[in-house]
Amino acid sequence: MKKFILKVCGITALGIIGFALLLFTAFMIFSPATLADIAGGLGDDGNACALMYNQYNKSGDIKDLDAACLYALKTEDKALAVKYLGELCSKEDFFNYCAATEDKGEDYYDFICGKYVSALFVSDAFAALEQADALTKEYTAGCALRALAFSAVGASDSVTAASVKDKLAARLDSATSAEKTLIEQDIGRLTEFVG
Repeated sequence: MKKFILKVCGITALGIIGFALLLFTAFMIFSPATLADIAGGLGDDGNACALMYNQYNKSGDIKDLDAACLYALKTEDKALAVKYLGELCSKEDFFNYCAATEDKGEDYYDFICGKYVSALFVSDAFAALEQADALTKEYTAGCALRALAFSAVGASDSVTAASVKDKLAARLDSATSAEKTLIEQDIGRLTEFVG
């Protein structure tokens, strides 16, 4: 009798495990976003990022790539941030996506681009400078060039800080009055730092 009960329990356990694997596989194939939400809820942001990126590969929807980027930022892994945020920032419609989305706006565009160039700065300061200049639409308090300036000063990198100062000086002629004020202030601060 004990053997029969153990056999039934074993078959039941295998059935439950098999069903769980089947369900997991179905979600992996048809809805990685659901698994990403579960992984994110459990604090596994690295896997949530990868799953949302799989969802983006299936859908091609920039919202899914944006969600993958937010998980990448939560991991605080610079390489993940460079990979996913770099792809998002390189999208031609990223600025328009931010501007058209009610809860995002231009501040969100600046935030993502700033985080991207700050992460890129750790591994390649020159590429970060080029990207920051290209991604800065307007010189605002949160723009990519300003984020790079803060990263350079924080890392005591006077070479990059001087390069940012030169990029800012080149922007002065075409700047709006609000931009001009901020650019002049930051040029002054960078001049003090660089010496």
